[in-house]
Amino acid sequence: MTYNVGDDFTARIVDHMVEHIKEQHGRDVRQEEKAMVRLRVACEHAKKALSEQQETLVQMDSLLDDGAVFSATLTRAKFEELNHDLLDRAMALVKEVVVTTGGVEVVDEVLVVGGSARIPKGRLLVKDYVRVAVARGRGMGIQSMPCFMAPRFFPVLYLLQREQQQLGPSISITGSVGGI
Repeated sequence: MTYNVGDDFTARIVDHMVEHIKEQHGRDVRQEEKAMVRLRVACEHAKKALSEQQETLVQMDSLLDDGAVFSATLTRAKFEELNHDLLDRAMALVKEVVVTTGGVEVVDEVLVVGGSARIPKGRLLVKDYVRVAVARGRGMGIQSMPCFMAPRFFPVLYLLQREQQQLGPSISITGSVGGI
């Protein structure tokens, strides 16, 4: 199963900002193609900024044909609220792959790759899941890194399993989930 959560995150921000525009200007811009394209680009930038900041300003000059200026603050907390179900779905897939692979007992490391792997709440959820495994005596680790070659996939999840062979331990990829 593959999802494109990066676009879903952005769409949630766009919907939220459309409501702000209605409040500020009394207009629904959903039918104004140019305005929606510009708003989507601004929301994409806001999403990326929230990976490093607690809040950001979504601002556009001449959003509407009448030259109106739009400005609204977006906090990381609001972003997480808007997207909590998408983050939960991502974690459900992480857990599913770990279980399918044989459970935390056989997983040494979780590698989350993709543009959305930069989202602090997503990283925190995976780290918390790994911490529980470590607390149970399992030495599983996590790595999270943006992948500029495939930025639309989160998480491309690789479970690394240490296999005992006659020549000693080796690491192999034992499972993966496409982007969500």
